[in-house]
Formats: sequence, C-alpha cells, structure tokens
Amino acid sequence: MDDLRDSQKTAIQDALDIGELTSGKGLNQQLGLSRACDTRWGSHYKSLNNFILMFDSIIEVLESIALDARNIDERAKSM
Repeated sequence: MDDLRDSQKTAIQDALDIGELTSGKGLNQQLGLSRACDTRWGSHYKSLNNFILMFDSIIEVLESIALDARNIDERAKSM
C-alpha cells in the first residue's frame, strides 16, 4: 500500500508542477480504495471513480511487483 501511495503522490506532484491540478483547501485529497464488502451501494460510484483516477498508479505498482518477484508463482499472483 505504501508503494501505491508513493506512486499516487508522485503523479499528483507532477500534475501540480505542470498546472493540471490546483492546490487549495479540500482539493487533491488522498484517494483510497474500499473493499467491496465495506462499501455501501451508494458509494460504489465513488470507489469506481477513485479506481479510475488511481489506475496508472495501480498499474505502476503491479508492474513493480512483477519485476521484483523472486519466482514465477509470485509473479503470476501479481498479474
């Protein structure tokens, strides 16, 4: 989870640096993913939206895990 946070932090900082995002109170808050069982029906949209926004960071972390995996079983689990 720390790798995901670090990747997301880098993506947000890059977007701030090039002017895609603006900073301010209540903006650019940390996104999180919920477990399906912990999510009420009314907030599935929010969870899906967060997943879409974090997709690049999620893929980056999964690729990192796949590259760092010590054996084929661990590599298959990360994919």
